This record gives sequence, C-alpha cells and structure tokens, in this order.
Amino acid sequence: MTDQLGSPRVLVDSLGQVVSRRDFMPFGEEITPDGTRRTGNLKYNFGDNIRQKFTGYQKDKETSLDFAEARMYENRLGRFTAVDPLLGSGVIKEPQSFNRFVYVMNNPVNSTDPTGLWTDRNWSSGDSNFFADSDHGIGALSEILAFRTIVVNEKTGEYRHFDDGHDVVLAVSDQQFKQFQALWNQAQSNPDANRLYHSTIDTFRRSWRNVGISQSDFFFLASTVYAESSGGYRESQGIVNVLRNRAEVDGTSLMTQVSNAPDYGVRGATESRRAEYFKEQGPGADQKRLNVHRGIALGLTRGDITGGAFFWDGLDFNQRARGNNSGWKERHQAGYYFTHPSHDLYNQRSYRSPRWKSGYYYESTTAIGSTTFSRKYGYSGGSWR
Repeated sequence: MTDQLGSPRVLVDSLGQVVSRRDFMPFGEEITPDGTRRTGNLKYNFGDNIRQKFTGYQKDKETSLDFAEARMYENRLGRFTAVDPLLGSGVIKEPQSFNRFVYVMNNPVNSTDPTGLWTDRNWSSGDSNFFADSDHGIGALSEILAFRTIVVNEKTGEYRHFDDGHDVVLAVSDQQFKQFQALWNQAQSNPDANRLYHSTIDTFRRSWRNVGISQSDFFFLASTVYAESSGGYRESQGIVNVLRNRAEVDGTSLMTQVSNAPDYGVRGATESRRAEYFKEQGPGADQKRLNVHRGIALGLTRGDITGGAFFWDGLDFNQRARGNNSGWKERHQAGYYFTHPSHDLYNQRSYRSPRWKSGYYYESTTAIGSTTFSRKYGYSGGSWR
C-alpha cells in the first residue's frame, strides 16, 4: 500500500496480513521506530525485500542513495547529488529553479520527481518542467509545459510545440508540419477546428508517426545524441538505431539505455556534455540541434540504417586522435574486422588479436559521417555485449 506520493508504507502478504510498515520524513528519510507510536507489534522495523522506498525510488544499499533515473537523490539532504541535466538556466517566476540540485522545488509533501528531470506538480501558471525550448527547437532557454504535443519536421529537424494537454512526440512530413501549425492556429478560436485538431492528434498518436517517447524523454535523448554526434542527421539517426537495437535485445526501453541505471547509459554523454545541447550557440550549434531532432524522428520511425549495430565510435576510434583515442583502444585493439573498406575511416585496417581464435571480437556494420558502427564479430543473436 502506497501513500499519495507513491511511497510504499504498508506491505501485506497474499492473505492481506501486514508484513511490515514504514514512514518517511518529508524529504524521504525513513523514520526509525520509537517504540511508542511505531512499535514492533504494528510491524514497524520488520525486514522485507522491497527495494522501492521513498516515492517509489529504488534504494542503493551501498550508498544509501535513491535511484531517480537521470540522477541519484540524497534524502538526508533533500537534494539530488548532480545538477539537473535538463535545466540550463533558472526561470525567473520560479526562483527555486535556480538551484539545479533542488528536489521538487522544495515542496516534497505535494510533489514527486519520477525521473530526476522534473516535478510532477503544476507550478505558477501551470508549468511544471523547466528546460531548453523554443518554437524552432533552437535559441534561448525558456519554459516548457508538462503536457504538450511536440511535432518534429523529419525533413528539417524543426519542431513546434502545442499546449494542448497531450504528452506526445510526433515525426511528420514537411507538409504535415505546416498543416499542424495552421490547424492549431484555427483551433484557438474555432470549436470545430479545435475538435478536428484533437481528433488529428489522436489519429497520429496511434500511428507509426508517434515516436513513442514523452516530451521530457525527447529532450533528454536529444541532449545525449548531441553529446555523441559530430553533427550530421544520419549519424544521429544511426546512434538512435543502436540504442533501439540494444533495447530490443535487452527487453528494455530506449530510455533505459540512456539512463544512469546500472549496466546502462552512454559513457561519453556526461552531464556537462549533455548541457552543451542547451548552451552552445551559433549557426553550427543550431544546425546540429536540428540534425539531432531529425535523426531522432527518423531513427524512431524508420528502419535501421546501421546494419544491426550495437556500438558506435566517433573520432576517438582514430589511433592518431589527439587527446582521446579510447574507442581505438577499447574496440579496435580488442580484435576488429572491417567488413568493407569504406568503414575504415582512419586507414587503420583490421586487427587480429591473439586473445581470440578467430582473431576478432568486433566487426564493422557501416560508417556514417565520422562515426563507425559495429557489433560483435559473427553476431547471430543473443547478448549484444
């Protein structure tokens, strides 16, 4: 049995008998039984195997931190242990947002933060999630509502958001992109157009045009791909394809693959690197953001262009790369077979490792832009790792 925040307070067995109870302080510290109101007779302090604790967060026993998907939460301090990866700047009308470690705007009794990215309670004039956004997907940081439709132009990477109460991301053609904007404008003053707009959204969300992630996931994924891509949209599409391939084999979601959960995540997409998606300015950064949006739209609605890859390596795959050639050390030197000369972007040739009977552990599947895509040598199914 959980409370209004989703915290498990009473655990019962198959017969409905109480097995254990627990209570929490406002910011999530578990209250120690006092022997008066919280006694053993009431099943306080009885052990159980439930890992979900405050608001449903999984407790890490080694660190006593709560796993909040995008980052860890320290309930003894009432703060996250890392900055909000989606909060590049504070919002003036909500001063608490300027603290990038703050938990649910310091209102834990009425709010939760399921993913470590935003509070689920409406603030001020209804806004609940603060991160980068603009009408074209580029430019200054501002606010984004908790429930709005995002329509991404799969040809240009532009996007529009419509404050319509939905939480869906659609990949549409250039013509459909323009039609959505026109229909939305009409819907603001015409009841018939408003009904048609919502009917159209419902049709699209049940079609293959629905990319299958929420708007907050879209921006988290965009910041991750931005950190990994050298800029081209097909390269971004390929990275998204790899994440999908991993998720399908693992039986997880795409967003689990980019989360901070154990055994998952994208190593190069650190919080500081993700922040570049929101902070970098100039024509080059604007175009890269558009290409990332386009890559996500195509990568989640079209076929796999990587040839079944489970890994990607960028400039660090070059043995002669200055400062960082970790991809070359980890992938190429483990035993690498280039299945086609065009995949060998840096003229490094295939490398046989004495560790393997075949000499190879990885093989290339394709190369796009500055990125080489790979999988295990001779992969025919099973674990991709």
